[in-house]
Amino acid sequence: MRFRIEQTRHIAAYLCGRSLYQEMLVWETAEQTMSGAAELEFARIWRAIPKVVFSRTLNAVVGNARLATDNIAAEFDRLRDQPGAGVVSIGGAGLAAAAIGEDLIDEYRQFVNPIILGGGTPYGDRARSNDRVTMPLGGRSPTQMRCGSGHPAHADLG
Repeated sequence: MRFRIEQTRHIAAYLCGRSLYQEMLVWETAEQTMSGAAELEFARIWRAIPKVVFSRTLNAVVGNARLATDNIAAEFDRLRDQPGAGVVSIGGAGLAAAAIGEDLIDEYRQFVNPIILGGGTPYGDRARSNDRVTMPLGGRSPTQMRCGSGHPAHADLG
């Protein structure tokens, strides 16, 4: 959980679809349902992040979230142009695929769990040949995979 907390501290804004938004609603009421110090710390950080939710079915959202009113490129530009440090993070395979198609990604930070699912929503079919992947080998824990998009500002992932 500590790793997730540190990663989340650097998020300036978060774009997600309806499904992921609804899954993350648990953090809106963490003080009533959780007691762990790390969980409560994550909840405080998560709630402070502005979120843009892409949905065809939701009419309203709660907390520090708003419904998207434009396409992903326009919403992304709006967030990127706001003052402050941090990254604009995108959650969900469908939304990530749309962002890749619009060439909005500077760096991929994927988490790979060592399990076999046999299905899911692909988003990486638009990756370019100059993308570079670094992935440390791990055991049974999730492993973070970083992949640069080939943009000059992110040429060295280290």
